[in-house]
Amino acid sequence: MASKAQRDKSRAREVRVVDLRLQGWGFEQIAAEVGYADRAGAHKAFSRAMRAALEEQAADRDELAQAELERLDWVIRSMAPALAMGDHRAAQAILGAIDRRTRLLGLDAPQRAEVTIHEPPGSEAERQQRLAAVAAELMRRAEAGGGPLDDEALLSGPRPDMPGLDES
Repeated sequence: MASKAQRDKSRAREVRVVDLRLQGWGFEQIAAEVGYADRAGAHKAFSRAMRAALEEQAADRDELAQAELERLDWVIRSMAPALAMGDHRAAQAILGAIDRRTRLLGLDAPQRAEVTIHEPPGSEAERQQRLAAVAAELMRRAEAGGGPLDDEALLSGPRPDMPGLDES
């Protein structure tokens, strides 16, 4: 079993590995700099450090969630007497606390969202051909030194001044 001094030294090396990795260093370079035999050692140290950081975050989250749940319990308990006397504001406060509690615990059913993606008509090849024609027209106008670059005008209907850009 490693001593506290060895664990501290190992932890310091892992912190250094993460720091170098965040600076864009490769694992080969990190291994040479920090003193690992090869890139695998540096990679393992990086993975250990990331895993430890995630575990710390999870513990912190659980601690914060527990503190929040205790606050919500306090709100509910403190408003209960007023609710018993018919106070409508107390009822709203309690319902708000219950709502927050269920969201915090993940008890609410997920909300369903419907997403619709509208594809322009025609095949992929036709769309690419049309896009190429629009790009060519933009280049022509830019080289000619003018002409409005109006999206609606470029993309709507046949245009006599824009050959090849008919509705497809």
